[in-house]
Amino acid sequence: MSQIPNFKPSVETFASLLKILVKNQFLGAAEKIRISMVKACETDEDARLGRTKEACELFKGMNERGCEPNAYTYTVLIDGLCKYKKVDEARKLLNMMEEKRVVGIVVACNALIDGYCEEGKIEDAIELFENMEKKELKPNVRTYNELIGGYCKVGHIHKAMALFDKMMKMKLLINLMNTNGVIPDGWTYSAIIQALCGRGNVGEAHKLVNSLKEKGIIVNEVIFTNLIDGYFQIGKIDSALALFNQMLIGDCLPNSWTYNVLIHGLCKEDRIQEALVIIGKMIKEGFKSEITTYTILIEGFLKRFDLVDAHKIFFEIISSGLKPDVCTYTSFILAYCSQGMVKEAEDMMKMMMEEGVEPDTATYTVFIDAYFRTGKFDSAFEVLKRMMDAKCEPSHHTYAIIVKHLLVLQQKENIKFQTFDLNIGNVWKLMDLETAMDLFSEMVKRNCVPNVKTFEALTVGLCKENRLEEACRLVSHMLTNGLYPNEHIYTSLVNCSCYLRMFDKALTLLDNMIDNKILPHLESYQLLICGLYDEGKQEEGKEVFCSLIDGYQYNADEVAWKIFLDGLLKRGLRNECLKLADVMEEKGCQLNPRTSATLVENTGDCMSSTLDVIVGPI
Repeated sequence: MSQIPNFKPSVETFASLLKILVKNQFLGAAEKIRISMVKACETDEDARLGRTKEACELFKGMNERGCEPNAYTYTVLIDGLCKYKKVDEARKLLNMMEEKRVVGIVVACNALIDGYCEEGKIEDAIELFENMEKKELKPNVRTYNELIGGYCKVGHIHKAMALFDKMMKMKLLINLMNTNGVIPDGWTYSAIIQALCGRGNVGEAHKLVNSLKEKGIIVNEVIFTNLIDGYFQIGKIDSALALFNQMLIGDCLPNSWTYNVLIHGLCKEDRIQEALVIIGKMIKEGFKSEITTYTILIEGFLKRFDLVDAHKIFFEIISSGLKPDVCTYTSFILAYCSQGMVKEAEDMMKMMMEEGVEPDTATYTVFIDAYFRTGKFDSAFEVLKRMMDAKCEPSHHTYAIIVKHLLVLQQKENIKFQTFDLNIGNVWKLMDLETAMDLFSEMVKRNCVPNVKTFEALTVGLCKENRLEEACRLVSHMLTNGLYPNEHIYTSLVNCSCYLRMFDKALTLLDNMIDNKILPHLESYQLLICGLYDEGKQEEGKEVFCSLIDGYQYNADEVAWKIFLDGLLKRGLRNECLKLADVMEEKGCQLNPRTSATLVENTGDCMSSTLDVIVGPI
């Protein structure tokens, strides 16, 4: 068959041949076939996918001939399946390991937890983690790092801090037992620092970084890069550049990601010439040019509407053998659409699809907006349907764009408005239930049925404008359609209730969250407790605080920071803060010395005696 012109064996062909050879124990020949298989792949991606399929075939062959796979074999296969988003198949393999009582299962659990977190399936990751503890499998530092990183990735920093606290407590316990413990490492801290920077708490993140040296923890390039990015995000360019220069003269040198963060920050500030200098330095240091770097530069030129230089770089990318990614193409599509050049944007989309690059949420949203702007109502909804069919979840911004254009249409038909500036910022101020029903109707007409995320986008938008009544009516409609509120919907409703001083409503919603096994955010507790104290309802506020502490699902330090420092003390409620500190003492809560020192500093010496009990003399 190898003599047939243009004949190319498929992965399945190789796999079938390997299965026969392995089954008959011709392992030398099988290895030669494996090498031929990898060489036959046209890209690195083909090679990696081919080897995963091959591994599955080899695994089956091992079982058929009575050769029991060990923990390493299982783990490699589970890790490979997770990388290709086949977590359900990976879970079946892990279950098989448990049934066969394979020794060394913790590493395989870590691989699957990582896979769940990458997919955003945090609840599945937690369920697996809890099963490990029930079965007396000791999680190691990587287990905690994967979970903390997963929580931070989806913005659940309060849950990440709770896990971090658990690691610290385990270390204290294990020290007493003189056995090996689980201690946080640089990667643990880097996830939390990234989350803090993402929330704009860059100063707090920097303080945490400065404390790492005292703990004997090396500040790695990931931590530095997150801080640099954080300073760029809040507009402190000089601080970001100072950190970069600190890396150059220190022991921790920047990597390609650090350079890209720096280049992106400079381009965002329209300092393209400085960005070009950094690119030159990057190449001089031996880093290979990456598509990410070029895309950042293209975005910088397109921001100036400099299509000539942007296209020049684009064709340089292609001629150099690099493959533009979805961000590269979407940058051009956005630039074209913003200039009314929809035909050119469609051509770019066509090129993108021909190159095998799948559109993402941003790409689809740009086209939805462009079609609405040009009056192509049907085309816009067709894009929404294609988006949902492709399992690409529309974002809050996507729905805001659609609602905006529905309102524009109503304005033109003189249904509601005479004149009004319908920009994206006014959408949630003007949208009512009728507009939402129009959206649902148009979606159903085109077989893209509204889901929980659809209701979430609209509910969160309404709550941001404190339109609680409309938001609750929307949730009622959601329930009649057999859908149930998620964490984001509940949190928005609770916070909105607190802003409107409707504390009984907020309490009911919090109870509903807990009944549905959804952990409320500490910010929601802060708004509720502080609001009750502001209203003079001290007993009710204390009762809510006690229920928060009794639940013991939160890190004690973060409770102190969120409720005391960011809440009561900022409102001047010093005495109330002291009373709740007594409650923490009675409940046996342990605070970090740094937290207690900050509390003493903000409340005065009268708090020292209480904190001496909680953490010992400071």
